[in-house]
Amino acid sequence: MKKHLYYSLLGISMMALVGTTSCKKDDNTSVDNGTTYLSYAKDADQVDSYLDEVSNEADEVMSAAESKSLGTDSSIDQGSKGRRVRYTHRYYDQNKRIDTIKYENFVSKRQGFTRTKNGMIIIEQTGGPLQDTFVRKITFSNFTINGHSIEGTKTITKIANYTFSITFEGKITFKDGTTHTRSYTRTRTWIAGYDTPLYVWDDVYSIEGSAQGTNRKGISYTHTITKPLIIRADCPYIVAGTVEMIVGKNQKTITINYGEDQNSTCDGTITVTVDGETKQVQLDANE
Repeated sequence: MKKHLYYSLLGISMMALVGTTSCKKDDNTSVDNGTTYLSYAKDADQVDSYLDEVSNEADEVMSAAESKSLGTDSSIDQGSKGRRVRYTHRYYDQNKRIDTIKYENFVSKRQGFTRTKNGMIIIEQTGGPLQDTFVRKITFSNFTINGHSIEGTKTITKIANYTFSITFEGKITFKDGTTHTRSYTRTRTWIAGYDTPLYVWDDVYSIEGSAQGTNRKGISYTHTITKPLIIRADCPYIVAGTVEMIVGKNQKTITINYGEDQNSTCDGTITVTVDGETKQVQLDANE
């Protein structure tokens, strides 16, 4: 049984809304004048994909760490560029362990896209995946992806076999100085790949829940997953599911469709619908 799944942190891919010109313009912008609402969907997916990537990194590293002995341990993983260093400390009396993952211009060799990571991720874990109680908390220290800073706390709590409640509260500061805040509560269920204990890249997850926050222009948003999102470990994009986003004072509704099922093509193509008008948007995992 794959232990790493139980640790999944996901924030899994979805929306946080980015990219209009002002609160006033957001409230008055019509669908006819172009790409404003399409940019919400595209930029928002970028935010969520960063949080998802943190989860994938933690899953991979923690899965490898399970084979290590108790006590203090460190290991170095050379990527296609840079390196990733893990320091592990375990506390017997509290059934607790703390893993610190340090990145130095690290680019993963296994991902189908190129992103550079720096800084540290700190993972604190109490209990275990097969125990009645399992809680995992992840925080960040000067951590960046492609120069964009990620802050906040993500907590994963086991609520049933193969099922976890995930919460996140934090923000992303982009290289241009703008910020995007986000908080969410989600349920993540492992639906495939659990019969290959040593191979993580065939894992498939289903995500449900909602989120809210403020985008880079100070505009509030909420989003609700109306059809479960499907995440495949072998794809940098969400492959299926639907999200409904509500934006700004006028409560504009934006519907994003990622595909119909887990066998959908991993091409980063989504459809965005506003006021009955549907357009196709191409995502870029290398951003």
